[in-house]
Amino acid sequence: YLRDQNYDGAAALLNTALSLPDAEISADTPAVEAELLTNLGWARLNQGWPLEAEENLRDSLALQDEWLTQGTDEQQQLRGTTYCLLAQATEVQTSVEAALPLWQDCLQTAEPTNPATDAWTGEARRRLER
Repeated sequence: YLRDQNYDGAAALLNTALSLPDAEISADTPAVEAELLTNLGWARLNQGWPLEAEENLRDSLALQDEWLTQGTDEQQQLRGTTYCLLAQATEVQTSVEAALPLWQDCLQTAEPTNPATDAWTGEARRRLER
């Protein structure tokens, strides 16, 4: 749904998944829940709900802090995506200046080979060059 820019459909599906008991999601529940929350934050941001997006993204980062140990490629990619989206949500709600630390985190953690974050890292560079 997210790739098709069907943010309403994505949000509905992600909320359903997040409401399932932990045992029904996965044995690796914190990682799955963090990914679901990041994707829900992405949907909410594109629905024009930056406050809800920020809440979901911060919750995702908190979960990632619990299970991100070795920093596998997949985990690092999720962290980069989360920071890039959080920078956008913060900027929409407050200002570019308030989002600068998050843009820095986005640039430092996003995978340059990930097509989803490529445009966001370019945006981070532009914001940080000011």
